[in-house]
Amino acid sequence: MEGSLKGHEERGLTPSLEAQSVILNQIQPFDGGALQLYGVHQLDITDKHLVLIPTSNAMTIKKMVFSNGATLTNIRISNFGNDPGNAAIGLGPSQSAKLYGDPKETFEISFGEGQPFEGESILPKLALLSRNVTLALDLLEGCLA
Repeated sequence: MEGSLKGHEERGLTPSLEAQSVILNQIQPFDGGALQLYGVHQLDITDKHLVLIPTSNAMTIKKMVFSNGATLTNIRISNFGNDPGNAAIGLGPSQSAKLYGDPKETFEISFGEGQPFEGESILPKLALLSRNVTLALDLLEGCLA
């Protein structure tokens, strides 16, 4: 952090002492910092395709009627990973089924192994980071008044 401030100083962009205090003590733009903004920096310099990994998907079906007349109700189908062998229900080539109850597939996308925010669900984390960026800007704006 000291090197970053020195670089800004050399370019005549030194933040006020109050701004420096807010940056170091409240925003904490380093690994483990309160607002977790260092992870945003890490994501910015990382290949994004390695960061987001679908971890599971699931579907809830109110009723399923098979071509042979058999019926299943209130089914939750899940498939963890991309291996078709993990599917909860499989139909042969000559089989068919009709789904009832407006089934909708759900899934979760998480940050990948070894990446910032590893294993955390991306949507809630991005919402939190968005709030944290707004908070950081508000804190810095208070230094300009």
